[in-house]
Amino acid sequence: TIGGKPQLLVITRTAIHSLNPDTGMDHWNFPTRKQSSGNLYAASPVVFGNHIFIGGGYGLGAQLLQLGNESPKKLWHLDDALSTLYASAIHDGGFLYGFHGHPGLAEGRRFRCVEVASGKVVWEEVQSGSGTVTRSGENLLMLMDTGELVLDKATPKGLQIKSRAQIVGRPTRS
Repeated sequence: TIGGKPQLLVITRTAIHSLNPDTGMDHWNFPTRKQSSGNLYAASPVVFGNHIFIGGGYGLGAQLLQLGNESPKKLWHLDDALSTLYASAIHDGGFLYGFHGHPGLAEGRRFRCVEVASGKVVWEEVQSGSGTVTRSGENLLMLMDTGELVLDKATPKGLQIKSRAQIVGRPTRS
């Protein structure tokens, strides 16, 4: 539910759509960079308040949209903020946390904190691999593509690893 209205968000090759879940009809749609077979938006949109964050890989970049009564307004679109190829970002207190870039490349092994207001990268840490991230209370759980599960605390000041364990083999895709 966004703005008191039930909505289903879907990213297609050319736009993000807000659909009425009962009828499938568009509430609105907002053009994105055109995807091709070589680039894609695979991570789910992140909705918080009246904002939607979308990130894509292979040069699609990241965008922050603000919802009003009708179609969204683009607040920023940056190529090097947080390109969440497969794993959705986590929003917490005005910051987004997530993996940046393609997991098969060195850039995809970076976990970033990005300020929502500006899209500015606050910090980044090189990881042993890429992965997925989910919130667990005040902590984040990262399942790395190496099969390692990492429990950490992410704040605008940095990433504090609390615990880690090898739980499955590699490669792990989740």
